Amino acid sequence: EEKSLSGSKCCQIFYNRHYYFIYPMESKSADNIEEAVLEFARSIGLPDWLVSDGAPEIAGKRTGVQRFLRRNNVKWRATERDKQSLNKAEEGIRILKSRTKRLMVHRDVPKRLWDFAYKYETEILNRVWQPKLQQTPEEEVFGETPNISEYLDFGFYDWVWYWNVSDKTARVGRWLGVSKNKGEHLSYWILPISGLPIVSSTVQSITQEEMRDPSVYNLLADFDEKVKEKFLIKDLKVDLNGIPDWSLLDDELTASVIDNVEIMEADDADVATFDKLVGAGVSIVRGGERMKGVVKSRALDEYGNLKGKSNPNPLLDTSEY
Repeated sequence: EEKSLSGSKCCQIFYNRHYYFIYPMESKSADNIEEAVLEFARSIGLPDWLVSDGAPEIAGKRTGVQRFLRRNNVKWRATERDKQSLNKAEEGIRILKSRTKRLMVHRDVPKRLWDFAYKYETEILNRVWQPKLQQTPEEEVFGETPNISEYLDFGFYDWVWYWNVSDKTARVGRWLGVSKNKGEHLSYWILPISGLPIVSSTVQSITQEEMRDPSVYNLLADFDEKVKEKFLIKDLKVDLNGIPDWSLLDDELTASVIDNVEIMEADDADVATFDKLVGAGVSIVRGGERMKGVVKSRALDEYGNLKGKSNPNPLLDTSEY
């Protein structure tokens, strides 16, 4: 059992043959499992049935789980001892474990980030169209087509630049997933050099061209080395319910070392194909009312030329849409 940065050593997984819900825990105590069931009910809703093994933390008549189920008229059934295969959730758990292990090995993800990796895999599986359902698991549960725009630009543990708004400098980080309850729309969990995950909404991928530059390559190698050293500290822990002040966490590895890197202008490529903002959903305020919209295309001047100039650095990008 590898303790994650949040202090979790295990997790409770809910599965209905299609949809996953995961809740990392510090231990398999009755209190933690009760909190997992409560969080499932708050986030997803009350199930008609709950099937589990006969663990006393769940099956005991006086446990908080059983009191909650009786109070909310949720039917419950336990599988026979040593016949966990009868529980359909076991099949889903095997699939999830296999995918997460493969992801962490392939991406060389530190073991203490296992809870982020599990959450990422569940979010992807819930949004993948399934032939048997003729829809995604997310749509089956909530009745709405899921928005996948948050997952298109980044893969788990990808290299990214993130910006400190206060001093307008870019820093190196690793992408850990979408932040659901912290930050504004399109906010992400980022692993900075401090080793303590933060939430940021100003994030951009580090391109392969940038990585080929020796200065950037050395920057990334130094990042990995320092992060691995920090992960050896057993009491390194972060409260994921709060957002740390990143100005106190991360004062190294700014983007100033790549000032002289030559980067191809995005305007030289086909805009409709390569512009990441075309087709993106946006939320803007008009007439005092917040409205949703979609970016249709780059704006053109009277001569048919693109307005503004693209730049990988959002602070220097003057493109108009």
